[in-house]
Amino acid sequence: MFLYKLKEIENSLEEKIASEKSLLEAVISLKNILLKINFEVEDIPEYSFDKILKLLEVVKKSPLTKNEKIILRKIIHKK
Repeated sequence: MFLYKLKEIENSLEEKIASEKSLLEAVISLKNILLKINFEVEDIPEYSFDKILKLLEVVKKSPLTKNEKIILRKIIHKK
């Protein structure tokens, strides 16, 4: 679900001007973080920004960037 939504956002951002490149980089970063998760073992808290933020920061081993948080909020609020 998250990967599909990230791919949609990635495709739409690729078509925009270069000023949105940092958002595109955030989408790619989030996608790479999510790909590190074993979805068979880990339950993804899709409706809680705080819970998924904590999970992604643990997987990334550092805080998410401002743009990564913006993209994450967009995904959570699209549901």
